[in-house]
Amino acid sequence: MSPGHLPKPQQYIPPLEEAAAIRRLVQTYGFTQHEIAKLINKSKSYVSQVLGLERLSDEAKKKVQTSELSKEVQIQAPRETEPEKQIEILNMASDDKKTVRDIRNQTRQAGIQDSDHNETFRQWTWRSKNGRFAVSVRFIEKHPFENKTNMVRDALKEAISQISDERREDGDELSEQEALANENEKISR
Repeated sequence: MSPGHLPKPQQYIPPLEEAAAIRRLVQTYGFTQHEIAKLINKSKSYVSQVLGLERLSDEAKKKVQTSELSKEVQIQAPRETEPEKQIEILNMASDDKKTVRDIRNQTRQAGIQDSDHNETFRQWTWRSKNGRFAVSVRFIEKHPFENKTNMVRDALKEAISQISDERREDGDELSEQEALANENEKISR
């Protein structure tokens, strides 16, 4: 092999910069994650996980930029939706020198303890029997499980009402009676 054909050594790119670069490829050039994976000789899973870093809170991003953390730990943190938990994971790795396995075990145990004392939900999803579609309701805040049925029903009623209002505004004639009949039929299923 001639010197001009030697493979170039891989250059270290900080994970947040890598995520931003991948996002630019998607947005600017329309690349799919699969195409990017081939381009950079990584798995699609890797590309997806790196893009997941964009879900880090601003405080967590600062922690990632100022700490020496393994990429595995950085990928683990955005799996948590709450910024405090993201920081907690990053702190466990940087301050307590815990491995990803230690962090997962500790997080899992804490999750079990929390669920025993604080039964809450944030999202409800229903899938049609034929698999053609799914309906999902995601609440901004967590709510107690005992209120789940009423909260989801109220949210769906509100959504159906707004959709019906929009149809009427767009000129679709749908009487109030028809809208209520459709709404009641959908909820009773």
